[in-house]
Amino acid sequence: MLVRMPVDAPQRSADRPRTLVCNREGVWLWPGTPLTERRGGTISALPKSTIYDRITKLHGPAAIYSMVVPCVDHAAALLPDGQVERAQESLDRARLPLVTPDELESDANKVRIPYYKHRDISDFYDTPNDKYDDLSPREYLRGKSWNEQYQFGLDTMRNFGVLK
Repeated sequence: MLVRMPVDAPQRSADRPRTLVCNREGVWLWPGTPLTERRGGTISALPKSTIYDRITKLHGPAAIYSMVVPCVDHAAALLPDGQVERAQESLDRARLPLVTPDELESDANKVRIPYYKHRDISDFYDTPNDKYDDLSPREYLRGKSWNEQYQFGLDTMRNFGVLK
C-alpha cells in the first residue's frame, strides 16, 4: 500500500515508489520517459508543456499544480556536475499526486516489447551472470530499492534496444 505524502512533506516516503528518477544522463518519468535532453555537456529540461503533458498522463491533471517543472529544472542543473543524489532529492520534493499500484500497472504505463525481445530480456533476467557474482539479475535485484530495480530495468531495455 502506498502512503499519501502531506503537502508540506520535504521528502518522499520510503513506502511510496518514485515515478521521477535521475541518473548522470538526465531525468526520467516512470517507465522510461525522458523529461530532459542532453546537448553537449549540458542537460536541459524539456519545454514546460511537454513535461506537463507527460506527467499528467501518469499522475493525472492535478499534477499541473505540483512543483515538478522547477524540480526538474533544478535536477537538470545539478546533473552535469555529477550531483545525482542532490538532483534526486530535488525530484523527491516535486509533490506529485499519489499514483496507486493500479495506475502503475495500467496499460498506459507499459512499454510495448516485441514477443521475441521480451523472451530475450526474460532469459537475461533468469540466467546467472558473472557480473552479478554468478547470480541471475533477478536474484541480484532481490532486496534492492525500487529505484535501483527501476534503473536496472531501464538500462536493460536500452541494452536490448527497446528504449533509446
